[in-house]
Amino acid sequence: MAIPTDGLVFYAPLAEDKATAETGQTLNYTGNFQFNIVSGIPCAVFSGEEKISVDNSNCFSGDFSISCWFRLTTPMAEGVVNAAVFVFGTSENWLTIRVNANGIFMNLGGQNNTKQITVDTVTFNNITVTYSSSKLSIY
Repeated sequence: MAIPTDGLVFYAPLAEDKATAETGQTLNYTGNFQFNIVSGIPCAVFSGEEKISVDNSNCFSGDFSISCWFRLTTPMAEGVVNAAVFVFGTSENWLTIRVNANGIFMNLGGQNNTKQITVDTVTFNNITVTYSSSKLSIY
């Protein structure tokens, strides 16, 4: 399956230790990352305290969608506390997606939205976030 490129700002599959995202941004790794195959899927493995930072020059503006795949190793009820799935932007214009015992939490420049769901620790989970007509939604 081809990745659509129309309007694409950032794409990094994280299947291997690469210095540059597919869309050209430099990837800066902080912390202990391992690149392994988990459940048959090549991926980056980290605890959620580590981070990959990229150039913010193409930060969000207008309507957008973000899709992330992740898998927890600790059940939510056993102490997942604001594990970062995705954080992007500057202090004036940023988006964060986190998982905690209550579900999925996201914040876009001060606008919050929480979805009460149970995240599976056995399989990979997909989060899709959309911002459209000033409304922030989680799927």
